[in-house]
Amino acid sequence: MVESVRKLLAQGWVRYASAGTLCGACFVIFFYATEILRGLPLPKSLSPFAFAVNLSGALAFMLFVILLLGGPLICLGMLSTQATRKYFPLTVAFWIVVCLGLLTGPYCERIIEPVKQAGRLRVVKRAQPLITAIERYHTETGSYPDSLGALMPKYINEIPYTGLAAHPEYRYSLPTKYDSFAGYKLRVSLRFLLDFDELAYYPSAEDREKKLRSSSFKPLEDGWVFFND
Repeated sequence: MVESVRKLLAQGWVRYASAGTLCGACFVIFFYATEILRGLPLPKSLSPFAFAVNLSGALAFMLFVILLLGGPLICLGMLSTQATRKYFPLTVAFWIVVCLGLLTGPYCERIIEPVKQAGRLRVVKRAQPLITAIERYHTETGSYPDSLGALMPKYINEIPYTGLAAHPEYRYSLPTKYDSFAGYKLRVSLRFLLDFDELAYYPSAEDREKKLRSSSFKPLEDGWVFFND
């Protein structure tokens, strides 16, 4: 049995395929590990680390796209040149990386989604003191603050941290002619690469209902909605 395996591995294409499978496994683990880290409750002081996680995930994604688009072209180019046919198994090994990512993606997403959802709900809970402070300001002054800084220190000691080191800030905005809504909007951008996800809080139930008419928006707790692009 051992001798049969040794003879099999002695064949060049088997070595290349094995190396490609190993690289593919490492790529998939690395990429989805960055996704999990983005949803964990890390301290705000680790925001630079979270940026590094985002950057590394972006590089992994770029590698995936390069292999996805360039793999078939490289294969065709090598097959058309007699002198480079001996390197063709290496290209096949790279292609295995891409196929492994495509095949395991849906299963990894099932594992990651609960972590992401827990992170989103954590953002909602941490925002409650901030929303209370905004409403107190409105009750006493008759208008909403121009910025979150106007709430400190009378209404709140400090602006809370979202609980997501990769997306640490709550962003506050008032209505404009390009973005109309009642009162104000509180949001947390979860943007990453081509992912434009966002959490948003609208104090008006009517505004929330308008958003939820779109299939891109999903309801969360306490008046928050989740934009899933």
